[in-house]
Amino acid sequence: MQGSPNSRSFWDGRRTALIIAHPGHELLVHGWLEQARPTVFVLTSSACKAGKLKIATTAAIVEQAGARIGCLFGRCTERGLHHSLLLGEKERFNAITQELADALLSESIDFVAGDAAEGIDPAHDLCRVLIDAAIGIAAAVRPNLKNYEFPLLGESGARSSTLHQYISGDAWLRKFASCRAYAEPVEEVQRHVANDGIDSLRMEWLRLATPWAIRNRRNVLYARVNEGRMPAIQFQKHFLPVAGAIHRYVTGGYSRAA
Repeated sequence: MQGSPNSRSFWDGRRTALIIAHPGHELLVHGWLEQARPTVFVLTSSACKAGKLKIATTAAIVEQAGARIGCLFGRCTERGLHHSLLLGEKERFNAITQELADALLSESIDFVAGDAAEGIDPAHDLCRVLIDAAIGIAAAVRPNLKNYEFPLLGESGARSSTLHQYISGDAWLRKFASCRAYAEPVEEVQRHVANDGIDSLRMEWLRLATPWAIRNRRNVLYARVNEGRMPAIQFQKHFLPVAGAIHRYVTGGYSRAA
């Protein structure tokens, strides 16, 4: 990675975490997964059309990379998460925030990477809010905790603080094999290939996150609406009140970690 050695040895002694919304997102940073061997947290379990849970494949990939499975790993279903956002179940998400913060502290994590918020999928954006919130709590004890994100749409949005690397050799063969391990193609991987070709998967990006940047977004009707079986989530009506409640939980002094 630019700004740091492209090797596992650089990450030796560094305590890292990967926090993602859906199984399969780890593929976008598979090279880093092998190098940093983070504790991995996944918000949803994501079922295939055949009924098999994708989280089982993610678990195998995490273990093969030498990484660790975190306390929050595929606990929510897509439908359940959608329903909770529609109902504004703030306490549920506050509890997840605290659980993640406690895990970051108990494992002495000093570097977190996770999904970027891009206004396409509410689970992605919620994951980013939860990451920012958990780090906000944990930073009271670990003020040097780093908060990084990676794009899911295939656009790097390169900044001066961006770390990136090109995956080649055996690392690329392992990454390609992991992409093919899923019973159904991972949507974000498919998007990369469709837009920029298979070689686009060789490039991995981690950029310094801007906490709570999502609050400045204009309204959006999320494109992912659970195939029409449930009402669509609107950013201002459904998502923003939940995000605001999580932010108040962090800043209002309710944290056990404070």
